[in-house]
Formats: sequence, structure tokens, C-alpha cells
Amino acid sequence: MHNISKRKNPQIDILLIQEPWWHKVNNTHIPVAFKGWQTILPKQPITEGDRPRTMAYFWQNANIGLILRNDLASDLDYMILDVKRNGSTQQPVRLINIYNQKSLNANQTKEYTVERLAETTADADIPTILTGDWNI
Repeated sequence: MHNISKRKNPQIDILLIQEPWWHKVNNTHIPVAFKGWQTILPKQPITEGDRPRTMAYFWQNANIGLILRNDLASDLDYMILDVKRNGSTQQPVRLINIYNQKSLNANQTKEYTVERLAETTADADIPTILTGDWNI
């Protein structure tokens, strides 16, 4: 990410991360920030003691609209994003970034992330890219 952030015109518009670095600054845990890049966490707020296991960055000059779909899922272990070029009339592409691991939350009814993802509403008419760390 450091090398990408130093380029004037990076060839990457969106960077999906699994197991992001989550560090403490002034009694608050935050992700790494880079000039010119917007950080997207899988849900808001991240409560104290929680740690997101996915996140995304997008280059602010990329001419794209990116929407975090917390209406479909609000989970620390995966995120659903709708992406499309600004001004485009085409439907968005859905990106799903997953970290498939046993839940850290004792209250989860489903043990693995992919089991929780399977319960979300999927729309077969929306082009979808499913990526991440599957731990298989």
C-alpha cells in the first residue's frame, strides 16, 4: 500500500484488504490512512474491543462511486460494496470482500463467515465479484 500511495497516478483504483493492520492512536483503534486514498470499514461504528477483518481503500481520483451496502450486511468479517464509474448509466458491480474464519463473537449463530454471507440477499442480476481470504 505504501508503494501504491506514493504513485502520482496509481494503476489500482480499489484495494481490498483482509486482516488489516488495526493500531491504537490516542486511545482509539484506527486503520492505516494514506493521502489520496479513502478508507472504507465493513461497518460503523467499530466498537472498542472489535477488530475488522476486512476493509477497502479506493483512490479518490479514480472517478468511481463506491457504496458500502450495510443494508445487506453489517459484519466485521466481510463487506459488500457497489461500484460504478461516475456518470455511467450501467448498473454497479458488486464486490464482496470476505475473511472466512471462525467467528470471534461468541453470540454468532453461524461459525464461519461464509455461512453468514450465504444468508444475505443476493441479486442474480447484479454482476458480482467475490474475493478475499477463504482459509481453505
